[in-house]
Amino acid sequence: MLMNDKLYRIYCEDVNRDVIDSILAYHFTGYTILSAAGSYGGIPEDSLIIEVFDTTLPTVIEVCGEIAEKCNQEQVVYTVSPCYIGTVYGTPKVVTQ
Repeated sequence: MLMNDKLYRIYCEDVNRDVIDSILAYHFTGYTILSAAGSYGGIPEDSLIIEVFDTTLPTVIEVCGEIAEKCNQEQVVYTVSPCYIGTVYGTPKVVTQ
């Protein structure tokens, strides 16, 4: 199945990971977290890039606000990109001896 959709990315500092995980699990049924090396105010920091596509912009903005507030972050940034989402389903392989 191929559909036209949007990819949302949330960029934040990698702090209070358990809090971030609980926020994401509450709002999204699926997401991907990528670890990254970032910089804020010229100071290097461990960062996260969170990718999600099965959501809405108001939900992404709400999640950014919760992460900023609960993790004491000055800024949490998001981007929106158009994308095509394709799904490939695998089939179990039967091994015989």
